[in-house]
Amino acid sequence: MFYRISRHYAILASLILAALLIPCAGATQAASLLQDDTPAQPPSPQRGKLIYQANCAACHGDQGLGNGPAAAKLDTPPAQFADAATARQETLAQWFRAARDGRMEHGMPPWGEELDSQSLWDVVAYAWTLHLNDGELDQGKEVYQANCARCHGEAGRGDGPQAPVGTANLAAPETFDHSLAEWSHTVTAGQGNMPAFGDSLSEEQRWSVLEYARTLAFSGQQQPLTYQPGDGVIRGIITNGTLSQTVPAGITVTLHVFDNQSFDEVRQFETVTQSDGSFRFGQLSTSPQWTYLATLHYADVPYASGVGRFTPGGDKELHLPITIYEPTQDASGIRIEHAHWFIDFNDRNLLVGELYILSQDGNRTYVGTEEATQGRRITLRFPLPPGYDGVKVDPDLMGQRFFVIDDALVDTLPVLPGQGIRQILLSYKLPYSTDKLDLQHPILYPTKHLNVLVSDVGVKMSSPQVTFRDKRGDSGQSFLNFTGDDLAAGQVVTLSFDHLPLDGASSADSMRTVSAIAGAATVVIAALGLLIYASRRKRTAVASSPLAEALPELEAERQRLILAIARLDDAFDAGNIEEDVYQEERAAKKARLLEITRQIQEQREP
Repeated sequence: MFYRISRHYAILASLILAALLIPCAGATQAASLLQDDTPAQPPSPQRGKLIYQANCAACHGDQGLGNGPAAAKLDTPPAQFADAATARQETLAQWFRAARDGRMEHGMPPWGEELDSQSLWDVVAYAWTLHLNDGELDQGKEVYQANCARCHGEAGRGDGPQAPVGTANLAAPETFDHSLAEWSHTVTAGQGNMPAFGDSLSEEQRWSVLEYARTLAFSGQQQPLTYQPGDGVIRGIITNGTLSQTVPAGITVTLHVFDNQSFDEVRQFETVTQSDGSFRFGQLSTSPQWTYLATLHYADVPYASGVGRFTPGGDKELHLPITIYEPTQDASGIRIEHAHWFIDFNDRNLLVGELYILSQDGNRTYVGTEEATQGRRITLRFPLPPGYDGVKVDPDLMGQRFFVIDDALVDTLPVLPGQGIRQILLSYKLPYSTDKLDLQHPILYPTKHLNVLVSDVGVKMSSPQVTFRDKRGDSGQSFLNFTGDDLAAGQVVTLSFDHLPLDGASSADSMRTVSAIAGAATVVIAALGLLIYASRRKRTAVASSPLAEALPELEAERQRLILAIARLDDAFDAGNIEEDVYQEERAAKKARLLEITRQIQEQREP
């Protein structure tokens, strides 16, 4: 995987993120829950873990210690969710509101602009679990069953066999408006029908039972739901995005059902399209526990809808339209929107990472002409400079989707039409033996913008195609930034290096760094998008139309999704996420990214 961020490139990402990601847990304003604040379903720390790693760990750290890669560059230290005193004194409602509304005075954007209410509750629930000690919940459960369950009930709903009238429901969302410190006073001294446990339970036992009681309002304490048919209906219509083409009847559409808590696929249903291209699935569960996604294959190309979920008390019918396209073998519409090259130096090697964001004009899906292997045609080709070694690509599907053919990395996934429709990350090393080197790099597609970042370690670089713009970062940890625009297809970019370092780390360290560069590319580009987003939100609205106002928001969400995918891959690479959970969440984020990209394209069309 590519997402171990090297020291140099992590610094750059940190500089950009520093103005944006300030601790969100220190809010002190009153936070009484309103009806609109109540989660639609019990918060899930498991779902929240993925969101946290994608959006919060950069500052707060993977373990909530406030030591994320961007933390050192912040004026205000990030909140340490792993600190028990912090978690026990503040309410989940305070954390929720701080995350939703942001703290713009510190440069933190409102996450409510990017995440829905349920996602915010999920990430707050996960952040709260970071202060728990091993075995603490097991101890708390034993204390609860021995002293509390007879009144509060096994699940905390206030329905125990000896429950007085008015016994508190510990599983209700209203409990999020109370801190564990408040509960501690009640448990210690007693209140009303609640006896005092200050003498019968030690302080450690009291805190452990309170920690356990808090989890009763989370979905992890609920029994897994079994998918049951209901009165929900999902309709859709297949639209052929290729002009003057009709949609044939009889296309098989598969409806995938995912458990929101585990991200497991629990059911599949199939139907076929009618003569007008419509399809329908009935007798579906309307529980918000389930997420639906419709897929199909047309002309051997996979297509998918957006994801859908029923809401409590909402409409019993969802619409999941799918757009398909006719195939083409004409590659003339493929272009590179942004190319980002990251260059570092180690053990007489140039370590090169490349990120490409591609678009395809027109209204057909490019399927390629030349076979890479049986049944798979080449759709994208990225030439590699002479002397390259150790090519890697993300996703890590070398030999399945990606191949190296004739000194080029090739992709075999069909290319749909749209702007920013595909992102490709690749890396390699380029050995050198003297302090001078000319890197000759062909570009096969028209390239709107090329950005080259060179680690500033005393190396001099010049090029007729890119121009030096500025130096970024601190002394010893900075980068030379070069840019070029409107490069023609077939052009060869020459990067001439002088004063190359002739000593360095071992080759093993070199390979770890080359794997890091491409991952850093995604983080940096996404962070740049966040910076643009934050600055736009601070301005007075001057847009000339509603579409003009919406476009920056869509652009910001697209960059946010790129960052989220990068952080998700980083967490998986570190072994923090199970593979099945990782695959489903990554697929969902990529599907959303595709949907946002299409919306951007539609709004930019005259």
